Amino acid sequence: IKLSENLLILYKEYDEIIKLVENVPFDQVNIEIFRKKSNQLADQIAKIDLILDGKACSLYREITKSYMEFSPYIDELSILSNGKLQERHWNQLFEECGKKGSYNDQITINDLIKLNIIGNIERIKKITAISLGEFQLEEEVKRIRSYWSEVHIPLANAHAKTDMTMVLAPLDSLISGINDATITLHQILDSPFVSGIQKEVEELTKKMDKIIDICKVWQIFQNNWITVSNLYQQEAISKAIPHQQQRFLTIKRKWRAIVRHVWSNTRLFAVCQFESLLEDLQDNSNDLEIIMKDLVLYVNQKRNYIPRLYFLSDQELLTMMSTTSFSIFMSLFLKTLMHITRLDSHSKDAAQLTSQDSTKELCNFSGLTIFSIVGEDGDCLPLADHILCTGPLESWAPSIFTSIEESFKDHFKESYERFCCV
Repeated sequence: IKLSENLLILYKEYDEIIKLVENVPFDQVNIEIFRKKSNQLADQIAKIDLILDGKACSLYREITKSYMEFSPYIDELSILSNGKLQERHWNQLFEECGKKGSYNDQITINDLIKLNIIGNIERIKKITAISLGEFQLEEEVKRIRSYWSEVHIPLANAHAKTDMTMVLAPLDSLISGINDATITLHQILDSPFVSGIQKEVEELTKKMDKIIDICKVWQIFQNNWITVSNLYQQEAISKAIPHQQQRFLTIKRKWRAIVRHVWSNTRLFAVCQFESLLEDLQDNSNDLEIIMKDLVLYVNQKRNYIPRLYFLSDQELLTMMSTTSFSIFMSLFLKTLMHITRLDSHSKDAAQLTSQDSTKELCNFSGLTIFSIVGEDGDCLPLADHILCTGPLESWAPSIFTSIEESFKDHFKESYERFCCV
């Protein structure tokens, strides 16, 4: 009875494990459970061997024989199972073992033994090490791709969806992050385990490098586009260089196509999928440079009326002429003055303004009145004559210098007379 019970236990344990050996695909076998069941089967075999004490038993003999066919390879199976073998690794292993083309995803432990794959321990160790190395690289590449696929291009005014208002926010942190990712990708390319994913890594590296190129060209384009587009809103300025009108319209058309694409999906990877984005931005930048040369010739005429404008570079003068922000205008205009840190101003009631002639150059902050200046020491000098900003720059800017001069004389005279009376 004792033998029968133990043989029944033996058969049940063997039946469980032989199914794993012959019927279950290897990649679905939990190798730790398999090892545990193998050890239990070995213990049961040893137990029955003591009970039989040399007596014959066909069931025991057949199970023991079958057990000995796979039990010597449990360590090799464990190495394979703990590896991260993909199809290419299996194919390489089978090819090196002289069984090219024999691998399929339903391969079992029994198949591995019969094909003599499992007996090639050195090849198994080598290819498993490669698979683990490649797996780590693949996970890092996957992490980089996953992170950057969700990054949005930084926009300064993400809620104002027009072609004239879409402006990139500062890109320093974005470019720095891309550079770090690119460095990691280049390190991956230098790894001895990269061969299986080399093409994928090279493509991602190329994409990241292109994004940096796009960002750099975009920044150059944006600075010039803001200047030129603002100036071109003035009829007088656009008419001053009519031969550039078609070039400007081409730039505008390409830019609007880019803007529409960006607003459809602001994720960085999606934005850079625009097929000709880099080329269009580069072409637009080159065309803007051509237009700006003519604009410089036009605005340079202001220096004939206001010689102090020679203190400004051409780019600064263009920016001052194009900006709609009085604070930006003031920061540049103050370079024509000495020891002045601020121009105090207020907006004039619109009802008191006379309409500007659209055929002439307009002031971008028409109706603003400058009423005092502030020096480096914080002292304020009220202007005797308030300056109304309206019309071309040369029609009111010279009055600032004149008013400052007259106001200083009056203030000095008043102070001198008070001193003399003391």
